Amino acid sequence: MANELSFTVEDTGIAFDPTATPPADTSLPLEQRPTGGLGIHLVRQIMDEVNYCRTGETNQLQLKKKLWK
Repeated sequence: MANELSFTVEDTGIAFDPTATPPADTSLPLEQRPTGGLGIHLVRQIMDEVNYCRTGETNQLQLKKKLWK
């Protein structure tokens, strides 16, 4: 699609699907929030599509953002 930016982030770390993590509860006061989870929360808020797959020993996170409608 011509009006879409798409890129893939890859690493060879342990298998981890960030898209399977539950949404961050941002309604809790900062002191009561568990550590972590805000990075994927930010990505979910900014991007239009986020997909994960594990291919062999590689984690692949594909991100898509529409540039205009």
